[in-house]
Amino acid sequence: MSRPRLDQDLARRLARSPKLGAALRRAARAVAAEAEPLTEPEHSVRVVDHGRGVRVVNTSPVAVREEWGSASQEPRAPLRRGVRAAGLRLDETR
Repeated sequence: MSRPRLDQDLARRLARSPKLGAALRRAARAVAAEAEPLTEPEHSVRVVDHGRGVRVVNTSPVAVREEWGSASQEPRAPLRRGVRAAGLRLDETR
């Protein structure tokens, strides 16, 4: 029995796919919309398309504390909660 072969060019082709890019931007906007109400009012959650992918960014100077908490504050986790509220699965094992 032969072993399946991986398409070495698949990741490169997917990265150039306009349909995949559009789907990633839609998903990122959904995450940002869900996360925005959970952040500090004077800051925002932005979608950044940097050519190689899309990121959802919390612009707050205390974004790390909001997301992960501190010794005196429970985490609000706006980005992680936004991912789940948008219907996506979050893999936190990495």
